Amino acid sequence: NLNVEQTASAARLEAQARQAAGSGDLATAADRFKAILELAPNDVSTLANLGLIQMQMSAMAEAETTMQRALTIDPQHTYALFLSGLLKINQTDFDAALGYLAQAAKLDPNDAEVQNHLGVVLSELGQRDSGEAALRKAVQLQPEYTDAHINLAVVYASQDPPYKELARYHYQLALQAGHSKDPRLERLIEGAE
Repeated sequence: NLNVEQTASAARLEAQARQAAGSGDLATAADRFKAILELAPNDVSTLANLGLIQMQMSAMAEAETTMQRALTIDPQHTYALFLSGLLKINQTDFDAALGYLAQAAKLDPNDAEVQNHLGVVLSELGQRDSGEAALRKAVQLQPEYTDAHINLAVVYASQDPPYKELARYHYQLALQAGHSKDPRLERLIEGAE
């Protein structure tokens, strides 16, 4: 356990890391998270945050090592599971992504981001009904979640037969919530016959 001075130092470092990440200085953010880990090597939240920064820096091998370390310490850490799922999506390893995201969804079924990405992965793996259900849950949990509405529109437009009205409906909801127009999706919806 950290003493009072170490705890204060870790809190300062975390504030600096978040500020650096927010301003796009990912290298500084990574350095600050690594400094926290020198004080608290088994802090799973810090490991997860470092993994996210490494993913944003396209240091995928480092991110994978960091996420594995986090999950070795706490295999039930929802955020680390979620980020591991994102990492696997990035690597187009949808089977592995499904494992991580399904576990994260089981631990926290009310996380809209987890449901959204789970829906995308299930759809990619050809499990359309389950994918649609996860995406619908994401927008139910967070009605203004534009990415989930866009993903639902894609699912509906690309089904056989397509559900054009549902696709158009979710696309319109995404636009109303602030998503920018997507000409490719518009063509997909209109071309769906």
